[in-house]
Amino acid sequence: MKRLDAHELQKATRRAWDEFSGTQQELADLLELDRSVISRAIRSAGRKHAAVQARVISYVREVPVERRSTYMGRQVSHEWIIDP
Repeated sequence: MKRLDAHELQKATRRAWDEFSGTQQELADLLELDRSVISRAIRSAGRKHAAVQARVISYVREVPVERRSTYMGRQVSHEWIIDP
């Protein structure tokens, strides 16, 4: 089980994209998303792109990706768990 923060998730998305043997448009069509959403998710980090990044990793690597949020008073931490 691998636990990732937002920046590690973006790096994992980039690696998954490098493993994909098609175009951004083909991946977008498979995930029923716009190509520009895929492009931004591959090159940008942050929670704004995390849902698409998780979908890309899950599709390309055929593994489940779970998001876990931990609330501690006013602070919130997020992590994504990839279960190979």
